[in-house]
Amino acid sequence: MTCFWDSLRKGLNLGIDNQSFIQDLKINNKKTNDNYWNNNKLHEKELDENYEHINDFNQTLIYSGYDCSVSDPFLHLVCDIYNTNIAHNYNGNNMDYTKPGNSNQLYFSSNEGHFWQNGTESHSISNNRFSNTLNNDYSNLITNNNILPIRDSITIPNITNYRFNRYR
Repeated sequence: MTCFWDSLRKGLNLGIDNQSFIQDLKINNKKTNDNYWNNNKLHEKELDENYEHINDFNQTLIYSGYDCSVSDPFLHLVCDIYNTNIAHNYNGNNMDYTKPGNSNQLYFSSNEGHFWQNGTESHSISNNRFSNTLNNDYSNLITNNNILPIRDSITIPNITNYRFNRYR
């Protein structure tokens, strides 16, 4: 029931347990002012809510699953403090977490009950092979022997606090 945390730690190649990882995120919590979500800057209210969500998160409940949102506070924070862009595909809907200057990329997918890692790339964001990732075009990427699906660009309404089903 800890697939969200397990997948993040695996993608970041961290040799710590989930409790230590979450505690580190809480200690390093900050407003992610430089981040973009689907090529849009976050509003001050969203930044405040994300910061509060992480501060208030009860890490003792991680074994009951995690309610990941479409613009998830933890994914924003990981993008920011680990200098890693994140491409998250939820049932065919793409959510991209980016920060200018980030040189690494993590790929995740999820459905109503599970969250998993698709791959990791270390690259320069200006590299032509990856230049389309900021526009949700992953059709030319092959990562860790997994062929990432061709995905269409979508626009998701601003529903920051909407929660998906619990990942178990």
